[in-house]
Amino acid sequence: MIGTGLDEREIDAENVDHYVDLGHSVPDPDREQFRELIDSIEPGQYEYVVVWMLSLLARLVGIYQCFFETCEDARTTRVTV
Repeated sequence: MIGTGLDEREIDAENVDHYVDLGHSVPDPDREQFRELIDSIEPGQYEYVVVWMLSLLARLVGIYQCFFETCEDARTTRVTV
């Protein structure tokens, strides 16, 4: 699925970093990989962030808000596949 989204936008899969919080509860705002993603978005490291399933990104509104505001401030495009 993510590959399809990348293909549609002509993004080379080799230029993709993966952030996966396996074994962590989605509501937990201190998930290591989520924090690393936010920390990478803040300085404008990414043009795009592709999210597999938006419902798995967060359960709390504040976490969504943090993600969306961080992307907006960094001018990072969010894509859900």
